[in-house]
Amino acid sequence: MLLLRLLQFAFVVLLLYFLVTQLTLPAIKGTRLFPMFDARRRAALDKLNRAREAREVEEVEKEAQSARKPHTGDDDV
Repeated sequence: MLLLRLLQFAFVVLLLYFLVTQLTLPAIKGTRLFPMFDARRRAALDKLNRAREAREVEEVEKEAQSARKPHTGDDDV
């Protein structure tokens, strides 16, 4: 019985969270309702993630390139 009450409470909390974040706040701000379903925002985030991944790959390749350069021996003491 306790588990059922906890599940019921968790469901109510999640429902209230959904209502506040997807309906109430956007309505107050004057933005679109249900922002989690906004395709433009999702597309922009995907593009941003791809750009970040490409930048990370470039940085790793640059580090690998600098590590491959032969040592001249000038640093030896």
